[in-house]
Amino acid sequence: MFGFGKAIACPLTRYCTGLDENLLSAANSVMSDRSSEVDKRASILALLIMAASGHLVSRSLRWDDGDLWEGSRRYLRETNLDVITAEASVWIAFLMAQFRKNEKDKRIFERIGHLTTSTAALITLKMIASRTGFDFTYRAQESRKLYLQALKDHTLFEAFATVVLRSIGCKSLAEPLKPNGPQNILAPERTPISMQVGVFFSTMPQGYYDTFKSMLREASDHFPQDG
Repeated sequence: MFGFGKAIACPLTRYCTGLDENLLSAANSVMSDRSSEVDKRASILALLIMAASGHLVSRSLRWDDGDLWEGSRRYLRETNLDVITAEASVWIAFLMAQFRKNEKDKRIFERIGHLTTSTAALITLKMIASRTGFDFTYRAQESRKLYLQALKDHTLFEAFATVVLRSIGCKSLAEPLKPNGPQNILAPERTPISMQVGVFFSTMPQGYYDTFKSMLREASDHFPQDG
């Protein structure tokens, strides 16, 4: 799957990657659906969160740099990528809430609404459960505690990079994250993977949030005018 291994099925990662490739179409389907009672703002944001997670796993963790890529491919071969995708979704949902909290544009702040980011996070967990058959709620709560502390310590990237590295080798979402033992810490593939996570962190979450704001502006008839 995605060049990392052939034996492990990754339905969540496949779904999120498809969203990333067809995001506009998926968003338009949500906005035109009159049967759903769920706030469309939250539904759209959930799609963006999942798409960003798919982008991280299917694109950011793939790079062509000779032996580095070959080593990283071997390093990730035995990993169920859905574990990384699910953890990425929790982290990106957390970041989206922080972006909204720090939003400088008062009109956008109000248009996003007070419950949109939390509702989107819940929708994301339902999507994870739907695609994998596993309730990721408890793990999400534990990761969120980690990110809340990291926010205070100004180590949001480092916290998530550690989660990604500890996800490597996990065969299912039910499996606990790997400990940071000496063997894992010294693995040479950890550095390029951490670097790729850092590159993603520096631009992509903010980019997806900005896309969400653009959607709110361009499709104002579909969204409430305040929270």
